[in-house]
Amino acid sequence: MQHNKSKTDDGTFYGAKITGGGSGGTVWVIGHNSLRSSQQILKIQQRYKAATGYLPLIFEVSSPGAGKFGYLRIRRRICLSDSTH
Repeated sequence: MQHNKSKTDDGTFYGAKITGGGSGGTVWVIGHNSLRSSQQILKIQQRYKAATGYLPLIFEVSSPGAGKFGYLRIRRRICLSDSTH
């Protein structure tokens, strides 16, 4: 399904990421939590089943994110006195 660049209140996706695609894998989809988004995910699930014969499992989760839990910033230190660091 193609990404719709217009912002709507009926549900949009921001993007997706495939992980572990070698044998099985997971697709993470990020978007608004709405009825329209859920309907679109179910449509993708049915299209996948029609194409492959396999019905993928859907897990829905949400998190308050970094606003609640904070984040970790990792900085690389450069050691100028020794080139082995």
